[in-house]
Amino acid sequence: ERIMRGWLRIWDMRLAVVAKVHGYCLAGGTQLATICDVTFVSNECKVGTPQLPLGAGYVASSWTWLVGPKKAKEMFFPTGEMITGAEAAEWGLFNRAVPADELDETVAAYVAKVARTPKDIIALQKQSANRIQEIQGFREAMLQAVEVDAIAHASPAVKAINAHIKSHGLQDSLLGATMLEFAEG
Repeated sequence: ERIMRGWLRIWDMRLAVVAKVHGYCLAGGTQLATICDVTFVSNECKVGTPQLPLGAGYVASSWTWLVGPKKAKEMFFPTGEMITGAEAAEWGLFNRAVPADELDETVAAYVAKVARTPKDIIALQKQSANRIQEIQGFREAMLQAVEVDAIAHASPAVKAINAHIKSHGLQDSLLGATMLEFAEG
């Protein structure tokens, strides 16, 4: 819950928070990118779900809110799914995807335009947009994911994966065994 409340602090800030995403954006990294007000991503970026099922619903909550339940389930039912930054923008997870060599310039130009807007107007624009989402249940949706994730952490499958990581290391756990092997012990 502490981490989710940290994400929500970004949501509650009066200033606009702009994210620039390149390389890999996985699991909790996608939560950080999605809680920002405006998110630019390189076309080639690899955007994805947790590589091991060490919980449930926590990361998927922000995806579900932004891309809808069908696309979120498509991504989160299998483990370790990835899409490109261009696909993430097409789905509505991020605002805009651009070629990697244009990302810095695109973000700098956007931030320069935003900087010309008075801070009190930005704060009110953000408050208005966020209030609409709050009325629709955004905060409750994010916080309910904490509850689901806590239940998942107590599941036999997650306990088995954590035991495997402890005895074999993370790299071996990522590369070596299938999820079915974890579930069967």
